Amino acid sequence: MFTCAKIKDGSTYLSSHLTANDYYCENEHVTGVWVGKGAERLGLSGDSIGKDDAAFEALRRNLLPDDSGRLTPRRAENGIRFFDFQCSAQKSVSIMAVTLEDQRLYAAHDWAAATAFAELERFAAFRSGLTRQPEISGNVCAAAFRHDSSRALDPQLHTHFVVANATWDSGRKRWLALDTCEIFKAIRYAGKVYQNEMARQCRQLGYKIETVRNEKGVIEGFEIKGVSTDIRERFSKRRAEVEAGIEAFRREKGRAPTTNEIHVITRETRNVKLKEISTPEVRAQQRSQLSESELAALEAIKQRALASPDKTVGMGSAWRALMRARDHLYERYSVLRGHQLFAEALNQQLGYLDLSILKRYMTSAYTGMVRLAEHARNPLLSCQWASRQGLNLERWSIEFVNQTQDFCAPLGKTEGVAFGFRSKEQQEVVLETLETKDRVYAIRGCAGAGKTSCLTEVRKGLEAS
Repeated sequence: MFTCAKIKDGSTYLSSHLTANDYYCENEHVTGVWVGKGAERLGLSGDSIGKDDAAFEALRRNLLPDDSGRLTPRRAENGIRFFDFQCSAQKSVSIMAVTLEDQRLYAAHDWAAATAFAELERFAAFRSGLTRQPEISGNVCAAAFRHDSSRALDPQLHTHFVVANATWDSGRKRWLALDTCEIFKAIRYAGKVYQNEMARQCRQLGYKIETVRNEKGVIEGFEIKGVSTDIRERFSKRRAEVEAGIEAFRREKGRAPTTNEIHVITRETRNVKLKEISTPEVRAQQRSQLSESELAALEAIKQRALASPDKTVGMGSAWRALMRARDHLYERYSVLRGHQLFAEALNQQLGYLDLSILKRYMTSAYTGMVRLAEHARNPLLSCQWASRQGLNLERWSIEFVNQTQDFCAPLGKTEGVAFGFRSKEQQEVVLETLETKDRVYAIRGCAGAGKTSCLTEVRKGLEAS
């Protein structure tokens, strides 16, 4: 899954966090790498990143890496410098990769995370011109750092994609501030791309996987089979801290926190200071939390996987997954973005689908879906799709409304009724409603505008007639 944090200053972020793997050791440093189409345009793609990287500092200061001038026109002193998109593996994957030291899972995570981030990059945008509407650019410059522990020193395989607040406008040939609105909308899709690729990699490496559902029965992800819930929860101390913070918020406020408030809780419960410890000590500390029988069981899972890798594992039906997603989503929505359909299709069969085949099926004339408008820079994922059945129902509805205008007797009585109007606007709405001869009539108003009190007055006219 993907989460995101906004970095406003970032002067110590590279040296104190990104190159330190969530704990500190004098002789150990994590090396990052530049990724993204924007990094390629800046001549950084594939270059390694150390704790004193000059290009990272230049981008933080909104300067071009070659020292030739300002990067984007923005001049805000306290503006956002970076967006840190964090892609995290399932807890069972982290346990087998980190604590049980299956290095193959590190490579699998790198592949899955890179694939998912490339999909997320497609939604990069900027705002320009009079309309100030987001325009898709499809490129970012990001510093990727892989870590394998949480601040609580639990196994947690994850990659930070630290995205500079800039994107290239190919039409006007200039760098502009990054607009993340479309990226945030598509973050579930990117998370499902990661989960699907990671689950498929696990299967190819010889691991059995199982689907994880929430209390409502909705698929949330997958885990490696045999890694018990108890062990996964034992190595999820950071999650427990956040859950405790959420529960404290509920008790204090009498309601559940919003998504933004959960981000604040997550940040406030996080220990800012890094613990000084070496990697071998971290591994020993993790293994000490497992009993001999638990450690033996996990080792057996690893050995079975090592003995039976299979690069040609069977795959599911991408067509069936797409049809299931269509039928499920269009029960509640009339129009959907492409990425919403793909996210749901992937979620149907995590680890059993090929994204490229899924995309190919989407353009088939037999899907029962219609693309409402072309989207030049992100044609499948950003454009809107409707079902043919939904469009037919909508056309019928519009035709019905149009054909039954002035079709009936007035709805209610307006003369001799003891109305208690509170305003001129309310009087206009009530009288127009009671005098309407249309078969279909609607009253629309924002929250608190007085719709309920209007209907109270409308009722008087109905009863009087």
